[in-house]
Amino acid sequence: FDSGTLLPPTGKPTALNVPYVEEIKKAVSIPVGCPGRIKDPCIADMLIATGKLDFVYMGRAIMCDPELPNKAKEGRDEDIRPCIGCLTCFGQSLIGNSIRCAMNPAVGQVVLNDYGPAEVKKKVLVIGGGPGGLEAAGILAKRGHDVTLVEADDNLGGQFILASYPPAKQEFASGVKFFINELKKTNAKVITGHAVTAEEIKEMNPDFVVLATGGKPVLPKWLSCCGHKNVMTAWEALRSEKPIGNNIVIIGGGSVGCETADYLADAHDFRTLGGRKVTVVEMLDNIVTEDLTPARDALVTRLKHKGVNILTNTKVTDITEENIVCDCVGEPLSLEGVDTIISAVGTASYNPLAEELDKMGIPYKVIGDAKKVGKIFEAVADGRRVAIEV
Repeated sequence: FDSGTLLPPTGKPTALNVPYVEEIKKAVSIPVGCPGRIKDPCIADMLIATGKLDFVYMGRAIMCDPELPNKAKEGRDEDIRPCIGCLTCFGQSLIGNSIRCAMNPAVGQVVLNDYGPAEVKKKVLVIGGGPGGLEAAGILAKRGHDVTLVEADDNLGGQFILASYPPAKQEFASGVKFFINELKKTNAKVITGHAVTAEEIKEMNPDFVVLATGGKPVLPKWLSCCGHKNVMTAWEALRSEKPIGNNIVIIGGGSVGCETADYLADAHDFRTLGGRKVTVVEMLDNIVTEDLTPARDALVTRLKHKGVNILTNTKVTDITEENIVCDCVGEPLSLEGVDTIISAVGTASYNPLAEELDKMGIPYKVIGDAKKVGKIFEAVADGRRVAIEV
């Protein structure tokens, strides 16, 4: 038993409480139901048909898509907006905010469900195909606008794809798939693998532009110019864009840094022959302080199980070709033989086109991380909001 049993995050087994409910059902003569990561209609049907229980409880799945039962009844499983188990709903409530959902921006903001055909059809250019851009383009097209989405990367999804890489977060990929499929149902034109320029925007002559260009990982100059031969960002490490060695130091102990450590570390303690040694260096007195949900508990437990060395209250003071010198609670500490340094010190907004649009006099709106670095639910809500306003 752990905190994730009561409120299981992504990575927990589907229908994890069924073995207990099955035993209870054997001992009583009344109908018995079961909660706990049962979000797919086919799984619910199977559990009932095999006699393991009489009915299922769906909480977050129904909140994410209130029409789930109707869609399942009509055989429209592909249209169901999937709960990705991110616990945004719980996390936002826990800090005193209104409940929110990463996949459904209308949760806690019902006004965002109030949209219909546009009174004036416009030519709209959406730049950026992350979660905010996908949501904006999809709703704009559904409202009847002439929409073109341009994404610089070869694939749609933006940081949402990266978020699905670390262990236990593969359910996030179903969220990316849903937004892409919703866009495919519209007449929106999609261009990938192309970074649109100001000149091209001028030629397109759109009535409105949505800037959803996202963010870029921060690589401080003191790291990029430190002289070590193998320095990279967490994004580059997750994408395997640069070689990863066996003695890795990750600077930054937030979610990105710790999830990258989880991704790179061996499945068991590094003392296994040939295994990787992973160290996380964090200035604060704890790690992943921005996450108060059971997902954090599971992440920290995995890091401990894998033998990841976590240094808190620790600041990097010098970097040589092979060593990192730190100040650890006022005492000097040298990490020796380091062959890989990974920066996980944050993300910065990336918005290179706003000034050009101002010069051209083209109306636009900046959304998501391009406006302010935040969470998935904020980018998706921004996308829905601007799509309703245009």
